[in-house]
Amino acid sequence: MLNKNNADGLSIFSEIRVHPRIARKHPEISNQDVEAVIRSPIAMRRRNFELPSHFVLAGVDTRGRLLQVVGALQEDGTFLAYHSLKLTRAVAVELELWDGGN
Repeated sequence: MLNKNNADGLSIFSEIRVHPRIARKHPEISNQDVEAVIRSPIAMRRRNFELPSHFVLAGVDTRGRLLQVVGALQEDGTFLAYHSLKLTRAVAVELELWDGGN
């Protein structure tokens, strides 16, 4: 469930959780970095419409890096981020941030 009036006023999701796998695979990306992208994405795409709904987002982290985040909206309204890394060309094209050089 999307919540445009979240208490922090910054996220459309009622709660954000970051899977520990992100820190294990990418120790240079903190939970705060992932949360910054989720709270203020520059682009977002919903990949499916049944629950859990999967989203891909791109945005700027706490250190000014462009990151991509992939996560799932759970039935209770929690957004679980389970993948994050530097923005890739493939995701930039998917989110129409880049035309692939054409």
